[in-house]
Amino acid sequence: MEQEQNELDWLLDSMIEYLKSPMWTTEICDFIDQNCVFFAGELHDENSLELTQIHNQFTKLIDEKLDTFCAEFGISYEVFVQACSKISNKLHKKCIDQIISVDNFLMFKRMMILRNTKLNQQALLQLQTKGDAVPKACEIKANYDAEEAELEQALAESKALMAQQEAFEKSNTQQLEKQKKLEEELKAKRKEKEEVMKKEQEFPDLFARPVNTQ
Repeated sequence: MEQEQNELDWLLDSMIEYLKSPMWTTEICDFIDQNCVFFAGELHDENSLELTQIHNQFTKLIDEKLDTFCAEFGISYEVFVQACSKISNKLHKKCIDQIISVDNFLMFKRMMILRNTKLNQQALLQLQTKGDAVPKACEIKANYDAEEAELEQALAESKALMAQQEAFEKSNTQQLEKQKKLEEELKAKRKEKEEVMKKEQEFPDLFARPVNTQ
């Protein structure tokens, strides 16, 4: 029994190390950065065939990476899934939950929208660093979009976690409260964004950014 537990611990540690290694992260991160530009809209926007195809390519890439891991360690996919179900470390479990939820298109879409907004935000910061003039409205929108996308991603992860736990427990008060709080924060952030952008349209000079002539 102790030997089986040691083997399981070794396998779980190997899985987490693999998920953090360049063998896993490089190609996946490159795929996300190259394709997130197609997810520049809102979460509720109509899903095109192109977005569905990108999601299918991503799930195929994940499956290929998992197959590589299983082959290297001489285990079946069933053994991999069984090992995932026995993870107790919360941080490790979060990593595995993200992999398990990869088939969920809405989760994938939220992730891509979040990454796209963050890249846009980084681009604006680079322009500011160079001294280029950046419309204040663009900066405000980028910041709010990034915060909104992060809240949506956190809310999606919370809902996904609740769905996975339904088979084991009928209620989870703490998780429900967290989900409710995220929904309220997201609603408040959207309202604040609308008010600020409305003021920017009515009084553009209030948000004017002087051009750096040096």
